[in-house]
Amino acid sequence: MSERNIRSWIENLEKSGRKELADLLKTDKTEDLLLLDILRLPRYEKIMVNLSELLADPVPIVERFKRRKIYVQVQDINTGLVFHPIIDVDFDQNLVKRLKSEYMDANRYLLIISEYLNNLYGGTINCYEDQLYLEMVRGRQTPVAYGTAEKLYTAQSTIHGLIKYNFNNIQLRQATYEVIRSLKKNKLNARLNLYTGYFEFVIVGSSLSKYKIIFLDAKNVDAYYRF
Repeated sequence: MSERNIRSWIENLEKSGRKELADLLKTDKTEDLLLLDILRLPRYEKIMVNLSELLADPVPIVERFKRRKIYVQVQDINTGLVFHPIIDVDFDQNLVKRLKSEYMDANRYLLIISEYLNNLYGGTINCYEDQLYLEMVRGRQTPVAYGTAEKLYTAQSTIHGLIKYNFNNIQLRQATYEVIRSLKKNKLNARLNLYTGYFEFVIVGSSLSKYKIIFLDAKNVDAYYRF
């Protein structure tokens, strides 16, 4: 289930008067991201800074991400609204000027700045003990998160503890299993025995013969699997 679909579940449950069920799916963003650190999952380098701070002294941040592509999210501090992200750009003075012109009240906006690597595949995985359901697409994972993907690559657990794939590409299966293996409590054990939660990930690199796994987000509740 994609994150957007889960948000729709929450809205529909609340509208139908089933608030207790809706509350099971709600999580705290800070705690969600902390889960990635607790599990020591690989992540992009990321910083958060107020736009006014960046405009006052952009050089240190520009230098920090020099010669690297980045992904920028802009959040309205007052409303929590996150605007359409700026993806796969250079962090330079031209970008600083663009942000200054597009977001006039600089004190009102929080920037979430992350490095960005070429996305081979991206998707989501729901885990609950020995059960999992993974879905992904070629390229960025946005179509999975928003429920608009035309072609899905999937992997799911069977009642016998095996993993069933809907694709035959051996290299892609190996990369997909690395995503799953990252979430095993004991990587030496044959059993899956996974950490519980919902995770967003990307497989990045130049090709499936030279790649790495990056986790983007997490939701630390088993309700995400059960729904």
